[in-house]
Amino acid sequence: FNIRVTKDYIGFALHNRLFCLVFVQKQGLRVALPLKGEIESDRFGGWPADERWGYLKVTSDEEIDEELLEWIKLAYRKVMEG
Repeated sequence: FNIRVTKDYIGFALHNRLFCLVFVQKQGLRVALPLKGEIESDRFGGWPADERWGYLKVTSDEEIDEELLEWIKLAYRKVMEG
């Protein structure tokens, strides 16, 4: 995968398709994944105007856990499969 760094986010892409965006904010990180409607968790919400992308907020190291890593892997596999 490739890493794209912009003034707004750090993006992770495979074949020019983003599968994870990390927005650095004052209160922590916002991690966005193209898995809206596919993850059943109170941690993961969606942007009302976007039918594919949802996000979660990370405010402590403990929130970077196995569940989050599995979601990132799922988003990677989804992009890899096309």
